[in-house]
Amino acid sequence: MVGSGVGPSYLVIHPPNSPTETASTRIYECEVGQLYAFVFFTDGTSGNFTGRVIWSSSAPNTVEVSNGDIPVAGVAGQNYSAGVLLPHAPGSAFITASYQGLSITYRVDVGTPDNFRLTDLNLNPMPDPAYPSFQQVRVGTGTSQGLRVIADVDGVPEDLTGSATWAFDQDSPGIALLSQGTITGVGPGGPLTARVSFATCDTTLTVPVTVANIPAIVIKPEFPIGNLAVTDSPEAPSLIVGNTELLNVYAQYGDGGPDQDVSILVSFEQSDPSFINISLGVGGDPATALIAGGPVSITAIANFAGQTQISSPTIQLSTIDGTLQAVTACLKPVTTPPEGCVASASLTGGSVDTLQLQAVGTFALSDGTTAVQDITRRVTWTVDEPAFVTLGSTRQTAGQASAAVDTTFAVGQATVTATDNSATLSTTSTIDLDIN
Repeated sequence: MVGSGVGPSYLVIHPPNSPTETASTRIYECEVGQLYAFVFFTDGTSGNFTGRVIWSSSAPNTVEVSNGDIPVAGVAGQNYSAGVLLPHAPGSAFITASYQGLSITYRVDVGTPDNFRLTDLNLNPMPDPAYPSFQQVRVGTGTSQGLRVIADVDGVPEDLTGSATWAFDQDSPGIALLSQGTITGVGPGGPLTARVSFATCDTTLTVPVTVANIPAIVIKPEFPIGNLAVTDSPEAPSLIVGNTELLNVYAQYGDGGPDQDVSILVSFEQSDPSFINISLGVGGDPATALIAGGPVSITAIANFAGQTQISSPTIQLSTIDGTLQAVTACLKPVTTPPEGCVASASLTGGSVDTLQLQAVGTFALSDGTTAVQDITRRVTWTVDEPAFVTLGSTRQTAGQASAAVDTTFAVGQATVTATDNSATLSTTSTIDLDIN
């Protein structure tokens, strides 16, 4: 800028999730935070100068700030980038950014998380408390199990997986691999001890891990076998044409422990592909009813590393034509749709928790009867306040609602709408979410 008459005018600091200047932020022990510094110039332009300012902390024993010079624990030759915050103890510190005679100070408050626990990717406790005599994580050879570290920060569940260091206490190349919470089974063996630790606190979690060959697999449809409608009525129809059904496949070990979801590792064989499309034979994605007919015999096939091919018991599915008459949005689960629908719920800003919303369709069937069926993946989900609520965007996450990560904005109410333009009577339905 020298010689142009344009120079730095002032500095702004803000955390990653805030697009505007704020006075302070709160981080937590065991986490790694980040601040950014922007320089504004006399001609109105600005730039990200996070790596060019000089950072300092008034209380480095409470929270350090990196200038690209603090080594990453356990990673040789790697330093934390500029502006990274490393909390060490509860309290407050003032972080200063300086550049060419300009400086700005920013307050950082450090809190202490509690109630650390390991979960699977869907936030179910690991090991599974439903199996008290089987307190370990067990994966099949050639399969993977993802783990998350969850802790309560100011009473709100938060995902600390990315801030953790994951390692086995034992050498285990022939048994299992562990990287950022993902355990991959290589060959039968164990137990190994998986250890989770943090660079910025003394908290440590451990869990035994075993790897075993998989003796059997079984298909567990999303809805009850032979009754793919939402209701429990024995007269309920099979899958309505145009609707979808998850055909989940589980490994069964026969040792008293929980089953393992291996849906993404299997393929399917069916007696007649004309009626049902199962995602080109690949598991993990919903089956879609194409035309009315059946029943169709469906079998899951798996080839796990180091094992001979395994086939599941066969299930029978039928399909039927139906005309969608109305859509109802609910909070899942729904026991007696649409009368049992809950049309409002609440989410906590910044929480890792999600709400599973469900769309229920009322159909006039080709046999003259009326039925209801889950159409969560069939409808289009929208929200009027996307700054408050994030909606799942894939077929596997359809209807999942989570609050905005930045609690600065996550206060208020949002309305989520389920829409299906093929409905003849009511094309939309809404559910209200309070964000607090």
